[in-house]
Amino acid sequence: MKLSRKLLSLALTGAVISITLAWHPITARAEEDGAAPADESSKSAEDGAKNETDGKDIEPAADTDNDKDKENEVVVTATRTKEDPNKTPRGISRVDWKDMEKRGPSAGTTAELVRGEPGVYVQQTGRHGGAPIIRGMIGKYILPLYDGVRLTDGTIFAGPNSFFNNVDRFTISRIEIVRGPSSLFYGSDALGGTLNMIPKRYGAFPDSYEFGFGAESRYRSVSNMFSERIELMGGIKLFNYYVGGTFIDSGDSRGGASLGKLFNTSFTEINFDARAALQLADGHVLEGAYVRTEQRNVYRYDQPWETPDMNEWWKAHAALYLTGSGLRKRMNRSPLSITQIASLTYTGENPTEFWDEVVAKFYWRGQYDEGERGSEQTNTRTVSTSIGHQNTYGFSTQFAWQIAEINKVVYGIDTRLDDVYAGRAWTITYDKATGDRLSHVQD
Repeated sequence: MKLSRKLLSLALTGAVISITLAWHPITARAEEDGAAPADESSKSAEDGAKNETDGKDIEPAADTDNDKDKENEVVVTATRTKEDPNKTPRGISRVDWKDMEKRGPSAGTTAELVRGEPGVYVQQTGRHGGAPIIRGMIGKYILPLYDGVRLTDGTIFAGPNSFFNNVDRFTISRIEIVRGPSSLFYGSDALGGTLNMIPKRYGAFPDSYEFGFGAESRYRSVSNMFSERIELMGGIKLFNYYVGGTFIDSGDSRGGASLGKLFNTSFTEINFDARAALQLADGHVLEGAYVRTEQRNVYRYDQPWETPDMNEWWKAHAALYLTGSGLRKRMNRSPLSITQIASLTYTGENPTEFWDEVVAKFYWRGQYDEGERGSEQTNTRTVSTSIGHQNTYGFSTQFAWQIAEINKVVYGIDTRLDDVYAGRAWTITYDKATGDRLSHVQD
């Protein structure tokens, strides 16, 4: 093992200071299809490292040459199997770890990582929102996936939603975007397009034990935001693992000129992700994974909870949130939102003469949401609170058989059960002058 440090790097897009410390094996392990190294922030520190045990040069696992990266590109979302994107007759984009490094300092959410991709527009009215629009379609016509796990459920509607933003962007190795219908592979949700977020994983089973860690801290003066990310990874022979945690605390952003403070842009996130893989035999891997994203005190930009300063922007858009008499007619925030995903996946290559690849996945996705909506009257304020949660249990199995060089048969099943609990709801009326509770009505 070799110790290497990148003590200080300044990312000047916006006003961001980033401090990164990394300790890792001589070669960072990348996914077989050319994805990012498990510790992507330490990539530049490892290039050209020497193996002090045998005195020979060791090439990094991920090639830094752009042409070779393009030649080795593989996508899995377009046809549900590994394919060369140049041989797939679909509109495909791939946001890899290099793109995310460039956009990272200015991209505050997962949705913002795909903003600017060909044919993709992102609608966002708050940190909790971030709905991609592909070929004019949004909401229930766009399918977001996390490592092949569907992030939507039976409650999805045609308008904007927050499913795509319910994932920590620091857990993502790459994002694959398929523009146009994919309903044959994924169901009616994928009518406009499909976005699949592929997570980081260690991806190798070395002969001797390897261990690495990465730590990154960022500060953005524009919103007084602190973000910290810690990653641990390693592997030996038949076992490997990857563990990460993220904490983000952000205040309200401040705009230039006469904009001043942009109210309702503050938020807090506490996230955790882990995965471990066991190599059952050559080409046969069993992987368990767990991901948890927790967002606190997230607001709608256009429906302020506290009365904003009446700068030029708020004056021009007062009709959005004020009545004719100057009372707030809409207030909206999410005190707590938790997304959890747990999965167990088996992958096998060349298991029998009747198929070349097989993938079987059991998964559970849980969503818990607290929401508050309010309005003002002359002497009172009314706040309605709702609590709900959804659980999705799914199973899929898929077989691929290469019949000839250009012919492949893919077949399998994909089923899920959505358990939706509408939850409790109540409305409380407060006296604006004293803050006393005047009434409490259970819906």
